[in-house]
Amino acid sequence: MTEHDYESVEQLKGSFSQRHSPNPGAWERANYLEVLREYPFDGGGL
Repeated sequence: MTEHDYESVEQLKGSFSQRHSPNPGAWERANYLEVLREYPFDGGGL
């Protein structure tokens, strides 16, 4: 954190928010894909 001049964990977390993203749509898609990867899918019903 000190290497990148963050004064607090809250400041660090805020810099990774969608609001501060240069491309909010890409941020949203990436997070959606991460949710899908973590979902316990067993392949049933296809």
